[in-house]
Amino acid sequence: MDVSTHVSILSLNCTYLCKLLDMLRIQLVMLEQALAEQVQPTYAQGAPHMEELVNWSQQIVLEITRLHARIEELAAKSKTESDT
Repeated sequence: MDVSTHVSILSLNCTYLCKLLDMLRIQLVMLEQALAEQVQPTYAQGAPHMEELVNWSQQIVLEITRLHARIEELAAKSKTESDT
């Protein structure tokens, strides 16, 4: 894979991460709104949103891990080429 392709993949990965973060933020806003409608909000009232929050955050962790691995790979290739 050439460096341009590698950087393009990193850019796509970042774009996808932004989408995932937006979805997590939307879920948090929905949770805030649901709790704001309650006189005395409880954790149980937020439960319907928790599974979605867990799912989005797991996806974010996975994608950040992938992005980090790709960046390390690119850095290693860059270092190897600059050493030769």
